[in-house]
Amino acid sequence: MARQRGLMTATPIDQPEAEGPGPMAKRLAFAAVIGAVYRIAFARHDGGDGDIFAGAAVRWTDFIAPILVVLAINAACEIFSDAELRSLMQLSLDGSVALPGLLLAEIGLRVAVGLGVTLALADNFAPVDRIGPGLLAYQWMQAALLAPWTVLARLATGQHPIWLEVAFALGMALAMIFCAARVMRAAFALPGLALGICIAWCGSIASFAVDRLIDW
Repeated sequence: MARQRGLMTATPIDQPEAEGPGPMAKRLAFAAVIGAVYRIAFARHDGGDGDIFAGAAVRWTDFIAPILVVLAINAACEIFSDAELRSLMQLSLDGSVALPGLLLAEIGLRVAVGLGVTLALADNFAPVDRIGPGLLAYQWMQAALLAPWTVLARLATGQHPIWLEVAFALGMALAMIFCAARVMRAAFALPGLALGICIAWCGSIASFAVDRLIDW
């Protein structure tokens, strides 16, 4: 049978499998996904009976909440850390509306690039029934794990000696690389940690490159 690609799992959410009377696919509650992300990242591999991503169905609407969280966290971080941007926003009503809009568009483009690259990789390396759940786990990982880490790292910049900041940044980066790889390996049911690292970070690197290449 040809490999069927897409966000939906092999068992659609609104109907049972066509080939038998198996159970309907389950939806992933956002609280359960966030809990699984932290549990896998910092405690243990979420396998066996605790694998919430197995047999789950995902719709595009499930991505709205984590994308909004990423937009809010990154936009707030940019505004509060950039005095020049805040000054420009205070000059006029148009600026106070247009500049945040451009900022949200930039962050939204980065999110789209990250998801697109991750989908392309998962489509080649992950089982088809784990692509949707894995992508949802990726986006919640960005929202609940990596975005707060990024804010913490930026807030620490300029507050301590440079050697301490470099050591802190390297330590946090290594920890997040490992934690994110564990999450992706479990969510996409990948055979090894190396693929987890690749899928966890290629999308972020691509979105960062787009951000640097486009002059906003």
